Amino acid sequence: MSKSTGSFRFNKTDTIGAPAAEDDHEYLNTCFVDTGDLTLLADSTDRRIILLGRTGTGKSTLFGRLRDTHSE
Repeated sequence: MSKSTGSFRFNKTDTIGAPAAEDDHEYLNTCFVDTGDLTLLADSTDRRIILLGRTGTGKSTLFGRLRDTHSE
């Protein structure tokens, strides 16, 4: 027997974000957690600037955040 602590139902008119995470600027701005990668990516003198990762790991999001926070 499972114990229910509550439930949530989406209505058909609810939205939970953009289809592509890098296009979901409203959600990204409130949920972005800088783990240090952004600082590393922003330092063009650091030799560790190759960004590798599997699909969905946030590469495009990091570049978008870099553009938004470090543009001149």
